[in-house]
Amino acid sequence: MAQGFIENNLQIISKQTMDLLLKQNNPSDVIGLYLFYYYTAKWQETNQPKATPNFCMKALKWGELRFYKADNTLRSLSLIKKIASKDQKGRIIGWYVRINYVWPGQKEKRVNPQPRQSTGVETQGSGSQGINALNTNSINALNINNKYIYSGDSIEYKLSSLLYRHILKRNPEYKAPNWKIWCVDMNKILRIDKRRPEQVEKVINWCQKDDFWQDNILSPRKLRRQYDQLVLKMKKATVKYG
Repeated sequence: MAQGFIENNLQIISKQTMDLLLKQNNPSDVIGLYLFYYYTAKWQETNQPKATPNFCMKALKWGELRFYKADNTLRSLSLIKKIASKDQKGRIIGWYVRINYVWPGQKEKRVNPQPRQSTGVETQGSGSQGINALNTNSINALNINNKYIYSGDSIEYKLSSLLYRHILKRNPEYKAPNWKIWCVDMNKILRIDKRRPEQVEKVINWCQKDDFWQDNILSPRKLRRQYDQLVLKMKKATVKYG
């Protein structure tokens, strides 16, 4: 057997790492993504492979929501870390993924695994489901002990996730939000302000492409505060540029 055959051809994962992954709400996805990062590292012969979200989604045949949920879980568990490569002028020229693992005796870092009543958000929905067909009749929230828990299929969660994915594309290290707060604020936009979900989606997509607004709208609360101004700016831009 050639020297280094095992090291170069097998993906070995510690029992402690596997135990940690299996404790998550979506174990199959986090295991799949972790192993894919590991596989890419083996292929590129580095422990810090270049693996962009689009590269991973294409290889795994996943949609954005499914990928970012698994990726966020791995980052929160400190099993991966996004590393920015910069040129001499400090400009980011690429993103890399540093892969970590858990050994016996190491203290596990918990993610999201607080009781679901306290997180306020269920994240079972996955896949590449779009939100272009949203309507106010599909709001999916349960009132448990006077606390709203929004499912992964709820409008509030999908719109919040859309905003977060836009932010992650510009800064993969951006901290995961408090989904309960985000969903509650998004619900206020829909329920109290009477905004149509499909219009909110358009405003989010537009403001996150605008050079000025993309760095000022980083939460549903900011979105709600500036919503009317954003709509006017968006309409003005549409008329100007067609």
